Amino acid sequence: MRKVKINSGSRILSGTLSTKNYSQPGIIIAHSFRNNQNEAVCRDAFEYFAKNGYNTFSFDFTGHGESEGDISDLSYQTITQDITAVKEFLDCHSTGLGAFGISLGSFATALSPVVFRAQTLLSPSPLLKPDQMYLRYKDQISKKTRVLNKNGYIELNSASGRGKFRMGQDWINEMKVMKSNLLEKYCSKTTPTLIIDGTKDDLTDISELKKTAKNKLNCELVIIPNADHNFTTPTHRKRVISLSRRFFDKYFKR
Repeated sequence: MRKVKINSGSRILSGTLSTKNYSQPGIIIAHSFRNNQNEAVCRDAFEYFAKNGYNTFSFDFTGHGESEGDISDLSYQTITQDITAVKEFLDCHSTGLGAFGISLGSFATALSPVVFRAQTLLSPSPLLKPDQMYLRYKDQISKKTRVLNKNGYIELNSASGRGKFRMGQDWINEMKVMKSNLLEKYCSKTTPTLIIDGTKDDLTDISELKKTAKNKLNCELVIIPNADHNFTTPTHRKRVISLSRRFFDKYFKR
């Protein structure tokens, strides 16, 4: 296991790589908004996949963790660019790639131009409602339009009680126009997809998720009772990772 730096546009991303044999498949692990590669489910997944025959790469998105940039630089464009940069790096260290993303990380892996052999999307509420974050902060944003136009970002009070953070104009503009259910579109891609969510995820309408996932090509859905958005309970994380490993093994045919 070693720390690495890779280029994503004008910024440098920080990541952790575990490789044993370049002939093994690789897994990219993508964290959620305002977290980093040490998010519990990402950390546990990294350790588990690395011990079970996968070259594994976990990283911090732009403006998160030890990667360059400010959180206000984050947008749907930058995170998909980050995934592409990570893919190009891991291509040199593996044979075939899979993705394991949670929340914002699931959005990034699904919308990126990268074609994975298989992918696990955890708590994919941003795909169900890509304007969800904008709607949550719409009132705050409308009161700070002048500051936003001047600085290109505004400071918002977190709705989850995690303190203030910056949101950039590019991301706000993207969310304003991205209103449709993107999960319907991206579950029908050729990439086999496992979707996992929990009944206690307060950001996801589980009934809508079930309706969307039903009969979609290459899509499997697992709902874990009492699991929250970030799978903070160890037993829930263990099940998520075990299901994901079984799913990846099926498509990598090692």
